[in-house]
Amino acid sequence: MSLGEALVEHDDVSQVLTIGRGSLTDALTDQLTAVDDRLHYASLPIGDTDRPASTSTEMWEHVPAIERGLRRVLGKSSAIDVLHLRMADAGTLAASNVAAGLGIDVCFSLAPDPHSVIQTMQSRGELDRTSFSTKDYQEHLWFRARFVEHLARTASRLALFPQRNAEGFFDLSISGGDNSRRAVVVPEGIAVASIRRAEAELDQPQPTSMPPDGDVLADLA
Repeated sequence: MSLGEALVEHDDVSQVLTIGRGSLTDALTDQLTAVDDRLHYASLPIGDTDRPASTSTEMWEHVPAIERGLRRVLGKSSAIDVLHLRMADAGTLAASNVAAGLGIDVCFSLAPDPHSVIQTMQSRGELDRTSFSTKDYQEHLWFRARFVEHLARTASRLALFPQRNAEGFFDLSISGGDNSRRAVVVPEGIAVASIRRAEAELDQPQPTSMPPDGDVLADLA
C-alpha cells in the first residue's frame, strides 16, 4: 500500500495528491489523474533531449522548471494543507521553495542522509579532507547536508525514523518542548501478514506452468 492510499483511509483526510516524475506527454495529456474522489496523481516532466535528467546529479539544474511544474499542478488541485517531502534532492528543494512561496506547511521525513553516508565513508578511510572536494562535486554532500538541517529546523512537522544516532546528527530533541508536538518517530518494520500470505500460497500445489525447482524465478518467489 502506498502512502497516499494509506492516508485516504483516514476520515480526517479529504484528499491526497501524489506528485511524481513523468514524461512530457503525461503532463500535457492529463496533468491530474483521479483514482477516486480522494486520491489523485500528477506527473512532472524533468529534462529534455538537450539537457537530460537521468541521474540525481543532472536534476539540480532543472530546479526552476520543477518549481514551475509544481505551481501549475498545485494551482489545478484543491487547497493543499501540507506538503510531504523526503530525501535531500532537487525535487525536495524545488518543492520546499514552492511551499514557502505559497504559504503551505511542510512535513519532512528526516533521516541522517547524507550525514550517515559521510560518517561511514570516513570510518572506512574512503573519505578525507583531500578526497572530499571530488566526492562533493559529484554528490553535493555539503549542500545536501545543510539543506536537510535547514528543513529539520523549519518544517512544520517532522517524521523521524528509529535509526541509531539519528537525533544526534541534528541536535534535535523530541522528548519535550515544542519539538514533542511537531516531531514523531515512525516505526519501521516488516509486513508480516504479507509474508504469511506468500508462505501459504507456496504451500499450495503449483500449476505445471510454474518454473521448475532451482529456477531463479522460483527462488525469487
